[in-house]
Amino acid sequence: MVYRHEFGDEAVKEYEILKGIRKREETISTAQVELQPKYCPICHESNKYNAKFCLKCNFTISIEGAIENRDKESLALKESESQEQELVEVKARMVLLEENASNLLRVVAGITNEVVINTWTDKQGLLQARFA
Repeated sequence: MVYRHEFGDEAVKEYEILKGIRKREETISTAQVELQPKYCPICHESNKYNAKFCLKCNFTISIEGAIENRDKESLALKESESQEQELVEVKARMVLLEENASNLLRVVAGITNEVVINTWTDKQGLLQARFA
């Protein structure tokens, strides 16, 4: 049996990878990295090396994808909070409109002679105008 020493440091590189000192990606050229697929941990589908999400199941497979998801989620949360606030304001306006309609119906029906109109402003709050 004859020992052949091919390139010189393969054993050292493999040992460093095994001990966690290096990553395998550090030992190969960028062209080789681009040719290697990135596998999804969920469905095991092979994806491009620079893919953010799995093509098959859309699972996040990169840090960039996770950051993108986080940004989308925070934007959606802000939008949801804004819509909730708008809904509260619309409901408050609807209550005022119902009260105003009720007050006008009382006048039309002859129950009362006084018209009460309720309005809301952000600065002053609830305002009432009374007409006799």
